Parts: sequence; C-alpha cells; structure tokens
Amino acid sequence: EVSLDLVSQRPLDDIYIDFCGLLPVVGGKKYILGIIDRFSRYIRLTAVNSQVSGAHSLDTIFSFLSVLLPFLFVLTVVVFIHELGHFLVARWCGVKVQAFSIGFGREIFGFYDRHGTRWRLAWIPLGGYVKFIDDENGASVPSRDALQRMSDDEKQGAFQSKPIRQRAAVVAAGPIANFLLAIVIFAGIYS
Repeated sequence: EVSLDLVSQRPLDDIYIDFCGLLPVVGGKKYILGIIDRFSRYIRLTAVNSQVSGAHSLDTIFSFLSVLLPFLFVLTVVVFIHELGHFLVARWCGVKVQAFSIGFGREIFGFYDRHGTRWRLAWIPLGGYVKFIDDENGASVPSRDALQRMSDDEKQGAFQSKPIRQRAAVVAAGPIANFLLAIVIFAGIYS
C-alpha cells in the first residue's frame, strides 16, 4: 500500500523529496524528514478521524500542537541566538543597528533600547533579522541611496563602510553563535 498525500494524491515520498529540496538542511535531511513525517501522520490521522466521526478529534489537534509548539519554541531560540550573534558583533564593530526582529510580518510587541535599536517580536516565528542603518530592508540588501544621503558621522556606523574583515566577522557571527549554542546544549546533556 502506497501512502498518498490527501490533497495532491501523490506518493508521500515524492512530496518529501520536493519539499526537502527547498529546505536548508540545517539539522540534516533525516531530521527534516522526521518532522515532515510526523506532520503528515497527524494530517492523515485528522482526515481519517473526520471521515469516521464527521468532526476533528480534539486529541488529534492536541497531538499536532504538542509537536508544533515545541518545534516553534526551539526554532525561536535558535533564531534568537543566531541573530544575537550578528547583533553583538555588529555593535562591537561599531555598526548602527536599526532593528532586531524575531519573526516576520506584523509586530506583536517591541521596544527601543538606549542605542535606538527597535527590538521586536513578529507574528510569523520562522526566522528573524538584524537590520543595519544602511540596509534597504530586513534581508540586509544594501541601499546605495541611503549610504549617499548619510552624513559622515552616520556613514561611520554603516555596515557597508566597514572594512571587509569587520563585515566578514558580522556575517560569520550568526552561524558561529549557533555552533556555540550546540556545544553548550551537548555539554549540558552529556555532562
């Protein structure tokens, strides 16, 4: 018996391959396949329960949430540490940071720190960003127009005006922070 996706009626193995081809393999393909497998089991279970009983089972919904909420929590922590790495090294290098965001989309809440950085939490918790003073948007696209309009004092705080070694340090700081987080977690588990 081949397991089919309930929407497209394609074999689930094809969907895994298509879906994983779009994902960055952060935790390894087996880890990502495991997450997708769990979600697809809950979706199939929900569909079977709704066909049998005519309504969604509350147990199925709670089971789905018992996987989804911890996943989002862990992802949020990893994203926070990653972005904090970029943020701290940028500040250390003298780069002015406009925004530190966990999540995308509309802001749930936020505040300004004493350096003028907007710290925000947004509705879609699937990533984050650190926006520098000379960025055009949250994806850190450099804005040549903004750089040209800046005064000399403001240019000193711009990411694009920093030497290449400082820019490389800022860019590398996020993945290094995640690597250090993994060492701390493994040390805590296995000590």
